[in-house]
Amino acid sequence: MKYQGSFVLGVIGSILGMLLSLIWMEVGTEFWANMFSKAAGNGTSWEIPSTHFSIGFIIAGFQCMVTYVFFVVAFSKSFPKILAADPRKNGRWLLMVGIGTAIVNLFLLFPSILLIIAGTMVLKAKTVSERT
Repeated sequence: MKYQGSFVLGVIGSILGMLLSLIWMEVGTEFWANMFSKAAGNGTSWEIPSTHFSIGFIIAGFQCMVTYVFFVVAFSKSFPKILAADPRKNGRWLLMVGIGTAIVNLFLLFPSILLIIAGTMVLKAKTVSERT
């Protein structure tokens, strides 16, 4: 079980990221709707027009779909047998998914950090075994 730490971090980060990306659908819709409402000059009104909710839903939906796909890929790449098959490639995948998710949506920063740590652990484990 050479990649047990990476496996645990990858699975926890992926599952947590999948759940948080679904939660982001609701939170993100409100967030983007408020951003567009304030940008349109409705700063004093508590009511947000339905067009701003529609735009917020579209943007949050896009972010949700992209990050959910990223986390499904990370979940599939973080199992020990898959990591052991090609550690360099799968470690890079975990690293890229973590960085890409953090760029797309900062709400998912904690799962992204877990995936970045898991990918780095896989890459470091491979370079240490190459030296010996």
